[in-house]
Amino acid sequence: MRQRLLFVSRLASYLAGLLLFGCQNDPMDPVDGAGVDLPTAPDSGPLKALEIYSVSPSKTATTGGDVLTIKGSGFTRGMTIKIADRTVEPMSWEGNGEARVMAPVLLGQSGKVEVKVQNSDGQVARRGDLLTYVRGLLRFFPSMDTQGGYGSNAVQIADVNGDGKPDLVMAYMDQGVMDRSSAISVFLGNGNGGFTFSKDYDTGPGLFSMVLADVNMDHRPDLVAINSVQNTMQVYLGKGDGTFKDRVSYATEDRPVAVALADVNSDGVSDAVTANGDSSTLCVFIGSPDGTFAPCQSVKLDRGPRTMALGDVNGDKIPDVVLTEQGKAEIDVLLGGKDGGKGNGTFTLFGTYPLSSAASGVALADLNGDGYADLLASNRDKSTMTVLLGKGNGTFVLRGAPYVGDGPESLVVTDLNLDGRPDVVLPCFAQGRVSVLMGIGNGDFQPAVFYKTADAPYILGVGDVNGDQLPDIIGGNRGGSYSVLLNTSM
Repeated sequence: MRQRLLFVSRLASYLAGLLLFGCQNDPMDPVDGAGVDLPTAPDSGPLKALEIYSVSPSKTATTGGDVLTIKGSGFTRGMTIKIADRTVEPMSWEGNGEARVMAPVLLGQSGKVEVKVQNSDGQVARRGDLLTYVRGLLRFFPSMDTQGGYGSNAVQIADVNGDGKPDLVMAYMDQGVMDRSSAISVFLGNGNGGFTFSKDYDTGPGLFSMVLADVNMDHRPDLVAINSVQNTMQVYLGKGDGTFKDRVSYATEDRPVAVALADVNSDGVSDAVTANGDSSTLCVFIGSPDGTFAPCQSVKLDRGPRTMALGDVNGDKIPDVVLTEQGKAEIDVLLGGKDGGKGNGTFTLFGTYPLSSAASGVALADLNGDGYADLLASNRDKSTMTVLLGKGNGTFVLRGAPYVGDGPESLVVTDLNLDGRPDVVLPCFAQGRVSVLMGIGNGDFQPAVFYKTADAPYILGVGDVNGDQLPDIIGGNRGGSYSVLLNTSM
């Protein structure tokens, strides 16, 4: 009873206070503009001039995720905040001059970025000197290793069943023995870096290599393989559902060891070129829009080829050939022939460049951003990679030969951290690991960094297999397994 009387007494006093003072100003409120400005909520109070004072932290990684505190004046609830033209939603407001936001992902971008705010009255403030994005370190999850089939000869990544998730296609040969069973195996991707076996395609003994490309212009990946025992090029047209039609074979010359696709006659249709080791020739197969090919047009070489790449090295928009020859420490450059400014499917030796040892792999890419194709060759016996910078006229100058790890069997050029500078990935068969060299952008590379795999990697494929926009690495191992290295760099 006493507590109830006390409550009623306090309530009566409160109501009396409201009647007596309810229409008067609070002694602490400014009157007629007098007094000092007090902190006000972002959605009320006097609106100050819109300005940005600071952003902290002042550096953030390209993957975003950091919480940024933006300080200034004139901030209002509902205002628009943009970082590098990406709209970000405020996580919280603190008074009239502070907002906290999550830094957005800016893959491939580094350096100063603009911070922009705009309030409901249309006022805009921007600063381009307060926030810097920096490239993240190159990192990979430990490899996920899965038993595949025989020893791997080729790894290709593409969406073969049209579900928007990259799939894995691998060429297998029984422990590297040419006259034993061979197959092309299809593994369907689940979108997070995992794969499920789908089907094998028997190629007959002697499968040596394989590429994926759309050869019949239906926007579905097709398979083009070479068989070094049967001396054939095999074409499997994709159905778009993860399966392929029965193979169609085309006669090559003796022992094809490499195959590449490009439009060599300027008709808009993919053509195929095989390098044939024992006959010391190239076979040029002119393609048709239906996915069929004309018979081999032979190009004689001085010596049996070992590896090959196609690309425009002299700026005439016609594919040329760079190749290495068996037992010879040099690279040959063959320019694509043309009639009336269009390719005619022929090739002529233009130049030869010495190497420190016979190359095990070759690739073309613009390493220094000058618009010209540069040349790279992996040197297995010397554990190096030769870098030749192109002049744009079919000639090259030596840039260097950095150490890449023991026994590099091949190489792949890609941009692992999306900074616009080509990087190189190599399988170091002798050490059971993958070697990564990050490009500096001038033809030089940072020192090699190594990532362990479960078995000896012989061949590599690169592609985004888990949907995070970063290129991942898949190593085809000689023991029959494949290793998935997920890129978590940024």
